[in-house]
Amino acid sequence: MFLGCLSAGQLGGIIAGLAFILPGFTLILLASYLYSLAGLENVYLNASFKVLQPIVAAMVCFTHPPESWVLH
Repeated sequence: MFLGCLSAGQLGGIIAGLAFILPGFTLILLASYLYSLAGLENVYLNASFKVLQPIVAAMVCFTHPPESWVLH
């Protein structure tokens, strides 16, 4: 957004911000729609999410070591 503002003013910043946010928003919206079409009680889809939980937890733990969890 900062570079958009520098190169094209306020409108450039708004366009740059939208160009950054809209692709991710669209993908999440599409994924949630497909998830609702597959059925919220789909055994295979829910099992795949259960498999991803420890992977996400490991990614969080490795990127933020326990020393950073302590408030200073």
